[in-house]
Amino acid sequence: MNRTSLSYLVALSLCSTLAFTACKDKGAQQSDAGHAKRVLATYNGGELTEDDLYNEMLKLMQNGPDSQKIQYDTLDARVKQALVKDAIAQRLVVAEAKKAKVEDDAEVEKKIKALTNRVVSQEYVLRKAKELVTEEKIRAFYDKDVQDVRQKEEFRASHILVKSEEEAKATIEQLKQDSSKFPELAREKSIDSTRVRGGNLGYFLPEHMVPEFANAVKGMKVGEISGPVKTDFGWHVIYLQDRRQAVPPAYDKAKPAIERKLRQEAIQKYVEDLTNGAAIVYVDNSAAQPAAEEKAATSGEGKSAETHAPANAQPTVKQ
Repeated sequence: MNRTSLSYLVALSLCSTLAFTACKDKGAQQSDAGHAKRVLATYNGGELTEDDLYNEMLKLMQNGPDSQKIQYDTLDARVKQALVKDAIAQRLVVAEAKKAKVEDDAEVEKKIKALTNRVVSQEYVLRKAKELVTEEKIRAFYDKDVQDVRQKEEFRASHILVKSEEEAKATIEQLKQDSSKFPELAREKSIDSTRVRGGNLGYFLPEHMVPEFANAVKGMKVGEISGPVKTDFGWHVIYLQDRRQAVPPAYDKAKPAIERKLRQEAIQKYVEDLTNGAAIVYVDNSAAQPAAEEKAATSGEGKSAETHAPANAQPTVKQ
């Protein structure tokens, strides 16, 4: 197995382990605390503990301090070996760098100071966000959002995304012959990642889709297949499977996303307030001119929850 493949295996295994440990109860997590100081390997008089390796895995996964404790014993043997070897290799390189007094270099000192300031500031705003976003605020946001969602209509659809209108029309002609082949044609023709699910998008709210797609779906009847629909992504052939009053997710399922959203907003507001309250004097006049900020217009668009495979009801092609 080459290095790239092993790195992928490590990342995949860690993702699976994170998902697994997130489901463990607190008692089980507390029982793992004793393993933190367990020595996994020794090298040149030094030692690597499970806690050391956990910190290395956090760097690999780019997770923050809120991450669930990764369980070393659940990892694949090859992943264990690769992680331990890499962690020790890094320590050996650091030891050699110290012998060479690299940290005494002025440029290196600047970088170390910059990294230290970055870590300190990130840790502080994370703690501040936890302080500002309480359980009560999360629950209040959820309760209001639930009421808003229940007043909306959601749709369940599948689609086939192709590059040209001609391809879309040709696909529609094939569906006129046998509309039950929609999932098969989606897997064969679609350039969207949903092709592996037969084009299935699951249930979604219209505002989660680009306007052209949402408008097309809202004008369709259940069981109908659309004509070609043009968006920035290409040309869509849409099969509407269901439309119903929106069903909000349970609190426990929605909480993580709400918490992330509120924390991001709290951090942004805190930093803005901190900056606005500072006596900033722009010596460079050009820097004093406010720059136009652009927000990602596609944020959250085109995303929908996973759901079951398309229903067995036969779709009809819209004329």
